Amino acid sequence: MKATAKLPSATETPAAKANSSSPPDRLQSFGQSLYGEHWLKPMSRDLKIRPDTVAKWMSGKRQADQVIFEALAILFAYHKKAVVKASEILDRNRKKAD
Repeated sequence: MKATAKLPSATETPAAKANSSSPPDRLQSFGQSLYGEHWLKPMSRDLKIRPDTVAKWMSGKRQADQVIFEALAILFAYHKKAVVKASEILDRNRKKAD
């Protein structure tokens, strides 16, 4: 059975689960969920944006456009799907080994 990609609803993303809805908090929530503790550079790489731009968003000197959050929601959805797929592959391999 082939799983289809389903984009997360507004309540399923890391940003929606954060206690604060400020843009820097949303960015940090997405960043840590996708990339771990050192998320700024990997996020900027994937978004093709300079790291100093992301740093300015975090400091509040500039505001990230809504399209950035939409792109991050898509990255999160595909990351989540990839984790599920990898888990399925590992489970199949374990069953074969038994």
